[in-house]
Formats: sequence, C-alpha cells, structure tokens
Amino acid sequence: FPVTILGGTGVTTITYKGFGPSLFTIGDGMTNPNNVFIRDLLIVVTNRLTGGALISIKNGHNCGVEKVRVFGDYDICVGLYGGPEQFIYKIQNCDLSPGVNSFATILIGDSTGFVQDVFITDSVIAGGASSAGVFLQNCGGVYMSNVDVVGAKKGIAIMPLAGQKVQGSFFSQVLGDTCTEDGFFIEPAAGGKVTDCNFIG
Repeated sequence: FPVTILGGTGVTTITYKGFGPSLFTIGDGMTNPNNVFIRDLLIVVTNRLTGGALISIKNGHNCGVEKVRVFGDYDICVGLYGGPEQFIYKIQNCDLSPGVNSFATILIGDSTGFVQDVFITDSVIAGGASSAGVFLQNCGGVYMSNVDVVGAKKGIAIMPLAGQKVQGSFFSQVLGDTCTEDGFFIEPAAGGKVTDCNFIG
C-alpha cells in the first residue's frame, strides 16, 4: 500500500536530537517499497548526525521527499540508494540546508547500487563549506530543473568512483549560486565514467 508521512503544511516540526541512525529510512535494500513519500515537514537537527543520511531511500519505486524544509548538521541530508528493483525517486519543492561539516546535502548512488530516474525540481539546496550540494556518484537519468544550489564548496559534484558511472542526465535552469569553488564539478576517478550529461540554460 502507498505510505505518506504527512505534516500539516507550515505547522509540523520534527526536532531530531540524536546522533544517528537515520530519522527516516524507506526500504532496507532488500524490500521494494512503492509510492512512499515524506511531505510538508520542517525538520530541525540539533546534534550532528554522523554515519549516514537523515532521510535514506533504498531500492524504492516512486518514492521521495516533497515540500520539506531541513536545517541542521548531518553527513547527508537525503541519501538516494539503488537496488535490483529501484526506479524513480523525486525531490520536489524542498529547502535543504546543512551544517558546515556535511559531506553532501543530496547523495545519488554509491557502491551499493546504481540509481536510475531521479527528478529534482523547484528546490533550494544549500551546501556546507566543505561539501557538495548534490553529489552524483553512481546514477543515470537524473533530471534537475529550477534548482538553486547555494553556499556549497561544490554545487553539483559529478564524481563516480572506479567501476561507477554517471550517465544520461539533464540539468535545466540549475544555478550554482555563491559556491566557494565550483558551481558544477565533474571529475570521475580512475575507472569511473561520465557520459551524456546535458546542460540547458
């Protein structure tokens, strides 16, 4: 059955005081959750979250985060992970702001699996002084439109590791605003591959 974690628009606040694990975990990499969304929340992280993502989605089908505002210090705000049945993740109308020590505000793919068909739209994504706003590591079919990435060391980092790839992705009206080093940064590691990325406007 579809599941939605839904707050009252503008009135529901979750204060997360723990050091881990994730606040929300959708899927465990083995099961295939369908149509699960987190919507209409303000999340405030008061202690630094280390060792994982505040919101973690694994091997999901049509899952995501919509109209969510996050403030606080974490390694990763939203971690989008693959799996044998993963297909379609969405981040829409969000305002995501990290602390200074964050690794990435949004991570797409890692060594556990390739992520496909990710839609990030109409959002403001901040980054920490030493982090990426959006980190594409092992994924394809990422569609970003009407997105402002602010204050990160690297706004959009496309950095697959050995044996990983980032391919077939589209960036339309995406701004790397006030990033301290690079708005867009593309650097595959030896054995990593970046192909067919399209930048429009």
